[in-house]
Amino acid sequence: MTKKGRLMLLQPTPTPPPRWPEPVDGCSPCAAYAQERRTAYEARDYSAATDANVRLTRHKREVHR
Repeated sequence: MTKKGRLMLLQPTPTPPPRWPEPVDGCSPCAAYAQERRTAYEARDYSAATDANVRLTRHKREVHR
């Protein structure tokens, strides 16, 4: 991409929010949501990463109370 004849560099990936929900050890659905989040974040699909966080949070609230 160029702007006024100059090369525009892509912005670095922002650091993840410090309070992402943590999966519960030994829980395969938790691990799957965390992997989904990690894959989405690495692909810079921050909307999908947020969706995975919501699903992980909801799962923890419903199953691990």
